[in-house]
Amino acid sequence: NYGNWVTVACIESPRRGANWGCEASVADVVEAYRTDIEYKLSAEMANDPQGEYIRQWVPELRGVSAEFVHRPWAMTQEEMVRV
Repeated sequence: NYGNWVTVACIESPRRGANWGCEASVADVVEAYRTDIEYKLSAEMANDPQGEYIRQWVPELRGVSAEFVHRPWAMTQEEMVRV
């Protein structure tokens, strides 16, 4: 939905004192929006625990187990290779 996209795409003006320009890193954006991202991720995990919805729209996650579908970065390198 639009709210999730706005948060993840970071299209609104910077918040929480983050007055950056093109020198901002991904880490800067994640830190500025950490609370929003964690809230959305926890809501996603509660509403779609098996990952059916996200797998529909992100085909790269189709082979990922439900344990990691909402946070694939937590998989080991070996688990990523198997997918």
